[in-house]
Amino acid sequence: MASKTTVAIDDTTRKRIKKLAAWLDITQGDVINNAIDAYEKIVLQAPLDEVQKDLSESLDAKIKRIFEQATERVWKADPEAREVQQRLMAGPDTIDDYIIKEWRSGLNE
Repeated sequence: MASKTTVAIDDTTRKRIKKLAAWLDITQGDVINNAIDAYEKIVLQAPLDEVQKDLSESLDAKIKRIFEQATERVWKADPEAREVQQRLMAGPDTIDDYIIKEWRSGLNE
């Protein structure tokens, strides 16, 4: 039996729930129920200290960790992409640095 309740969420979260509901063609309530079900499974399967660590981890740290994990997966699946990305990361910091390094003034020649 469904019941109605009021929950305060920020506008960004409200929009995310609405977008997911439209994309998945389900109700916003179903989006929330599915999210809680998934989160509950994660919490119940993980050791308590891991859950507490995850809850205390800052959003920036979580995002960084997720990107690092995704990068590792991509690099493992596509070694050529890894090589290209590593060459790009090793290059100059800005386009200005590159131009200064490669610019030929004609004075040295």
